[in-house]
Amino acid sequence: MPTPASATAAGAGSDRPRAAQGRREGGKEAAMGPRSAIARIVCIAVAAAACAASGAAADAPGAGLVLVRDGQAAAAIVIAATPTDNARLGAAELQRYLEKMTGAKLPIAADDVPPPGPLVLVGGSALTDRLPGLEIPAGRSKRLREEGFIIRTEGDRLVLAGNDAEPYYGTRYAVAEFLHRLGVRWFLPGEIGEVVPRRATVAVGPMRVLERPDFPVRTFWEHSRGDMAKECEEWKIRNKMNPRATDAAFGVPGDSSVRNYLPGDRFAAHPDWFALGRDGARIATHPCTTSEGMIRHFVERVSADARAGKRFSAFAPDDGLPRCWCERCAAIGNGFDGYGGNTRDPVPDSSASNEWFYFVNRILNEVNREFPEHMIATNGYANRDIPPEMPPDVAFNPRGNLTVMFANICACTIHAYDEPKCWQMERQGRMIRQWCALTDKLWIYNYNYTMLVNKGTLTPMVHRLRRNIPLLKQWGVLGFHDQDEADWSLTGLTTRIVRARLEWNVNAGVDAILDDFHAAWFGRAAAPMKAYYEALEDAFEKAPQHGHEDVILPAIYGEELMARLDASMRAAEAAAQSEAERLHMRIERLIYDNLREFVAAEKAKRECDFTAAAAHTGRQIELQAELNRITPFMGWHPYPAYGIDWEKKRMEDAAAKLGGPEGELVALLPEAARFRTDPFDDGRYERWQDPQADLSQWETLATTSGWDTQGRHDAKGRPYTGAAWYQFDVGIPASAEGKDLRLYGMGVVNEAWVWVDGRYAGHRPYIQPWFRPHTLELNVRKLLAPGRTNRITVRVLCNSDVWGANGIYERLFVYAKKPGGATPDEGR
Repeated sequence: MPTPASATAAGAGSDRPRAAQGRREGGKEAAMGPRSAIARIVCIAVAAAACAASGAAADAPGAGLVLVRDGQAAAAIVIAATPTDNARLGAAELQRYLEKMTGAKLPIAADDVPPPGPLVLVGGSALTDRLPGLEIPAGRSKRLREEGFIIRTEGDRLVLAGNDAEPYYGTRYAVAEFLHRLGVRWFLPGEIGEVVPRRATVAVGPMRVLERPDFPVRTFWEHSRGDMAKECEEWKIRNKMNPRATDAAFGVPGDSSVRNYLPGDRFAAHPDWFALGRDGARIATHPCTTSEGMIRHFVERVSADARAGKRFSAFAPDDGLPRCWCERCAAIGNGFDGYGGNTRDPVPDSSASNEWFYFVNRILNEVNREFPEHMIATNGYANRDIPPEMPPDVAFNPRGNLTVMFANICACTIHAYDEPKCWQMERQGRMIRQWCALTDKLWIYNYNYTMLVNKGTLTPMVHRLRRNIPLLKQWGVLGFHDQDEADWSLTGLTTRIVRARLEWNVNAGVDAILDDFHAAWFGRAAAPMKAYYEALEDAFEKAPQHGHEDVILPAIYGEELMARLDASMRAAEAAAQSEAERLHMRIERLIYDNLREFVAAEKAKRECDFTAAAAHTGRQIELQAELNRITPFMGWHPYPAYGIDWEKKRMEDAAAKLGGPEGELVALLPEAARFRTDPFDDGRYERWQDPQADLSQWETLATTSGWDTQGRHDAKGRPYTGAAWYQFDVGIPASAEGKDLRLYGMGVVNEAWVWVDGRYAGHRPYIQPWFRPHTLELNVRKLLAPGRTNRITVRVLCNSDVWGANGIYERLFVYAKKPGGATPDEGR
């Protein structure tokens, strides 16, 4: 899980608890070229409905407070002689967008020499102080509940002001909201994402607006290059997110931040202060969580932060599953399995929450004796995401100064907390409620790009957000500091926009937000594009699949859905007429074509046409590059985890085995296999692998998706876990005689044993699903009999309950290996 501080550097950090450095791709990134001219089109759209509902009249000469009349400035903007940064920037933004809208440039003056006539008062000033009864939100406390802004008319004065105490953006929010009510929209960072209506006159009716956010923490981070970070920050502020609240108020306990507090120079003198590894060696990068010496050191170090005027200290362990294995720490631990734990060897994945939070709590309580307001922020992530179970004699977080960043990386990312068929989200919701009972400062670290491993395909999540975010407010969550992808096409613009709106106001009308977006962004193509996105949303919301990686996607992108999407896309393209509409439809066409190529690649892969699959993934790469030429916020994947490039190489390697330099195809194993679950491990003892085994209780299952995708789960989506058997009858041609025959599987999770006609061929060791590829390759030349049908039996052990593709999920084949290259152990 990368820390937000690394967001400007491609490839920094790691976003999975089990991710080894070697699983990541990429190297030095290429410099970003200039954006194409088409990307600089400013979108012009009339948003009369938004204006009519807001008290801001578009063309009503003589009505209310007139700011611009017939393209001429009729008012001035006033800020304090010594304004806050928010007021100064907000005034400039108001001036700039009113000029874009009307052609008139309102002057900006200071409050010590205000001009005559109507005035727009941006931020607090001597002039706002003179307005009776005017209260501008102000102040700041530990829980950040003072944020807000007002929009108010008083005679010939319009006040746009808010709480500008750090880390708030109150006055800028007031300006953004006012412009929003005039029809201005920011749907995507940069000029390409703007919608600015044209009008000659801007008049304001009576306005009394006071808004405060439902969540004080509202932001996300993503990798960036060039101007992306600046443009993304502007987008957040204009959509009333707060890009600095977490860092300024609580600190971000990113991976490995504990190293900033560890006394590395004392490792040699005090090795017992540091974690004991499972192998008996001390670990210099993690503390022994019960070492009194280490606890004293941390108390001194955190107290030094407090003496320096810092309000918080933030630290968390390395990514992965760090812990101390000493007897004292083990005695504090509870031995619970971790969320999505490995029951094959549960000890490494077992929860370390008790040990870690015992350590943090000891430090916090000691520091709070001298500094009762000082806070510590840490993360509930990886083997620390389960809430701790402390003994009754432990005073846990008595002063409420513990801040927890909750990052449950293994959970399903397509369903809502209140979805009865998704046990994963139901369980995560229960974990969050328990965390909120332990601290009133819990914020969520979501993985907003839906699929943590993806191939750049569209996965919109508006339906999920509209169900989840109000529940999180109800449960007492402080907010969101999420991880997102640099590629906004992964979830579509609506997901980003709705998330920002709901994080500000959980009662925001989502249907109205969507209608507004489609009308303003797509214009005449709005209706078919709304149908397009609704079809995708409906497919994900109703999907029986569960998971957070791309292996669940082929079953969701079915033929019926793709046909509906194709019809909507064609209708929308035919309806688009203006330059802006055609540009936006070009973006959507590229996103859709990328999805089509993914679906085509998956179909080719199921047919073992790996050359075609590689060609389709190559086309995906081209489409992504074209998207990125339009906007830097699409088509760029600086942090790929088994992404499109990786998949293309995998398909090329497979193709080389079937008719290339590595080998030639001998036989494809049937796509459908005989299948039988083995919950009590009877198969080995009853010899299900023997040719004469009773097959009456076996059923048929496809080998192109996991068994959980094919209905082997309960009503809440819990998959079958344990042993299961696959059996294939495959004809081996006589021409294979004397050749170096290999059984090859593209995707088998987690562990496999193989027999040919009842004779043991070999074992593919256990592989965690998070580490790809999941290949199986065995030398079977001494076991397969050319010129007749052979029976191949595969016993698979899969104990993952959150993977989404258990068992054999990609087809097997037999190929004849050409001389050269590595040789697996020969079968007997």
